[in-house]
Amino acid sequence: MFKFLRRLACMRRKSRSIPKPDAAQRVVLDGHAAEILAEAACADTDGVYSVIGGARENISIVHQQIRSTNLAWALGHAGKVKAGDVVAIVGGSFSGLTLAVELAASSEAIVYIFEKGDRLLSRFRDKAHRYLSPALNSRALGRRFDPAWSTAHAKVPVFEWTADWANEVASQWESEFNRLAADLPIFVFQKMDIAPKSVVREGDKLHIDMPSRGSPDPIVVDVVIDATGFGEETNPEGLVDYSYWESGHRLLYENLPDDATVVISGCGDSGVVEALHYAVQDFRHDEIKALWPQFRDLDLVIDQLLIGARLEHIVRSQEVERYATEILSEICWWLDIWSHFEALGRSTWWRQAGAKDRPIFMALDAALRPYLLRHFPDRPLTKLTWSEREDFVLALPLATQLKVRAAVDRFIDDRISLAMGKMAYGLPATVAMLRPHMRQSIKVILNGLTPTPYTRQLSPYNVWTMRLLRTLPCVTYRQGKIETIKRQADGRYEVSFDQGAPIVADRAVTRYGVDRHRETLAKVAPRDDRRGDWLLTEPYYTARDCDDPRRIVRIYPAREQVTLALAQLKARRRAAKAVVVAKPFYIKAQIFGADWQQAMDPNLVDPQARLVNLVRKRTQITFVNDDLARHHGF
Repeated sequence: MFKFLRRLACMRRKSRSIPKPDAAQRVVLDGHAAEILAEAACADTDGVYSVIGGARENISIVHQQIRSTNLAWALGHAGKVKAGDVVAIVGGSFSGLTLAVELAASSEAIVYIFEKGDRLLSRFRDKAHRYLSPALNSRALGRRFDPAWSTAHAKVPVFEWTADWANEVASQWESEFNRLAADLPIFVFQKMDIAPKSVVREGDKLHIDMPSRGSPDPIVVDVVIDATGFGEETNPEGLVDYSYWESGHRLLYENLPDDATVVISGCGDSGVVEALHYAVQDFRHDEIKALWPQFRDLDLVIDQLLIGARLEHIVRSQEVERYATEILSEICWWLDIWSHFEALGRSTWWRQAGAKDRPIFMALDAALRPYLLRHFPDRPLTKLTWSEREDFVLALPLATQLKVRAAVDRFIDDRISLAMGKMAYGLPATVAMLRPHMRQSIKVILNGLTPTPYTRQLSPYNVWTMRLLRTLPCVTYRQGKIETIKRQADGRYEVSFDQGAPIVADRAVTRYGVDRHRETLAKVAPRDDRRGDWLLTEPYYTARDCDDPRRIVRIYPAREQVTLALAQLKARRRAAKAVVVAKPFYIKAQIFGADWQQAMDPNLVDPQARLVNLVRKRTQITFVNDDLARHHGF
């Protein structure tokens, strides 16, 4: 909070406005906003957006904040949300609260938050055993990820939070939200579960039908944003312990028989944390930051090594930029290999440069072969020129490209896993860090699909943590797909794999991440979620400093517009005359509809229409949390 107040004071000391972009910069910003909205837009309903845009990685709280800030800016910049527009945000967690404050402040929108629970941030309220930090899993937020830093290196205009237990972080957020929302047209509807089929476009408006309400009247809004996040964790084996958020209490780890065996399937970030709880005596989640060694620049070393280990030249090829149409990086790389074949000959290329990549190339070639045969029915594929292959790739639909990617992902995953494992064993891990604290009576078996427990889903910090775990004799790794997990009569579990003998374990745990196939409010169009994430890319431009024209400064409009708007809001708060709006009464009017409004006051004007008019006229409004405003003519 104090950092936020210092930023406001700094803004007041400087100018009351943000330097404007020139015409060329405006074109760039227009394009950036268009890319963000295209990534977030619902495929079948205009005006509905998803704050995650279909992403399935980089899901930390700070990532959610950045996506929310960029989406709020893009909606305002492109004119999709204007002063007095009504925006419905479905989901009252980190993304929803960020969007609500920023849209209400910078775009002067009227915001409804629909939360299915009875409190905001309900998932985190009773999670005093889960530790949250803005620094630990800061992938794609800058190079450094040293947990000694108390805040993430990414900047956010509101909700700067500090590392703490999940319930305390939720309290931090709730306190700041209540303070900010008190002066903004933000209305929270609790115990409101909005189903995807409930949102229907009628002309230029969106109608939200909620049969559970006391009125058949729909709530009418201009924009709907799905901020329900990444969903619940998947549980294909029907286990009790499948959720990172629903487990983690110390009694769970202590209540085990002597010489117990624990199978943990899933070696992502949450799987690493789970393994620490079982393998280390009396481990507490907040102690994870103490595992970071006290010598310089290990974070930079790991980050640089990961660039090579993660096959950036295949999975994030820069060559895709030369094409106007969307081409997946892997297919673009496959095409470029054929250009090397033409220039050097196939055998020479493999011998000189590409031997390690050969299995991936062959898998791509096999996956593309059926489509090549259909495209060139009368041509031997060995006679095709590079230009013909390029024309074929340019005509390949994105949906087909995604199928090809899915067919070769396991080859890429295996190669990345082996490279990361080799890299990790070169890191200076010492057995003294964890071995004295190892639980002697526990055997922990990590399980995954890749040859090593290192996967491309691991954050840089947890690459290090996994390296420490692998120094413990009690921690082993079993590659393979789990076929079944059966509960035996004695309460133990028989875990069967697609190859090799089954394992009998005292406890079976799965950490498979979120359900990628869940039904969502905003179904976005198929996209290449590895090419980049426009929702995570901050818009910026350069301009002369208003206070010192000799200086050229970089302006981040998504952040700075919110900071300036909140500073101006604080100044307007001193106005003596204002229309009073009671939020509880307004919410009831929306829930129970026109009949209830007429029963309460036959002369009552539609509260939403009245509020829209007041906001668009820039009328000074005071919001209160009781029903007094009904007696003030609202």
